[in-house]
Amino acid sequence: TRNLLALPILLAATSVFAVLPGTDIYLPSVGRGQGLCPGNPPVCAQWRTSAWVFNASTTDSATVDVAFLRRDADNRTPLTEQIVVGPGESRELDDLFQSLFHIDGVYGALRFTSNRPVAVTGRIYDENVQTNKGFGTAGQFFRGAEGREGIGTGEFVDLIGLAQDDTGAWRTNFGFVETTGQPCTVTVQAFDTLGNALGGARTLSVLRTPSGSTTSRRSREARARTAGCGSQ
Repeated sequence: TRNLLALPILLAATSVFAVLPGTDIYLPSVGRGQGLCPGNPPVCAQWRTSAWVFNASTTDSATVDVAFLRRDADNRTPLTEQIVVGPGESRELDDLFQSLFHIDGVYGALRFTSNRPVAVTGRIYDENVQTNKGFGTAGQFFRGAEGREGIGTGEFVDLIGLAQDDTGAWRTNFGFVETTGQPCTVTVQAFDTLGNALGGARTLSVLRTPSGSTTSRRSREARARTAGCGSQ
């Protein structure tokens, strides 16, 4: 079946799952660029992404291809860089779009393919947050997820605990990463806290790309179901 990773993106969100090693791992939300500029005078968000790759082997190095899957784009030939992680090494890729890919103004997902199991975590964050103690950072942590963890044809997943208000103080983004290289459609329905549908369902298309494709939207509590993906 076709697999699709569905992800909620919450302010100050953290994963409750263990970070498990694998050889084909995705970070579903990454990017680098200027965001909104609220306030008076305005302070513009500056989004950055860092990742960590850990090789648990005590004897062998891991050769890891890091592919950037651009949002809403054909990723059959993704921009890819290779790194080598030594035995027992935890390799930090700080501000990786600048240090590894040398690009800016881009968003999407990352795919890590390795010749031996590695554990991957990542963080997308605003490095220009103004506080009463000066400037700091704020963002979201993601664990690396294997493609096989995604939902398949006809399956669904519930994303709970999402929030949206009229002032913009609370908001939620959600997105999808296609992981098998086949075209797919995803139906998304929002619900209130009592399980009542909010408006009509929306159907989104995810591009056919051997290395995966990403898309993102905003909603409240939502249920995503894959359809029209066929079988493999």
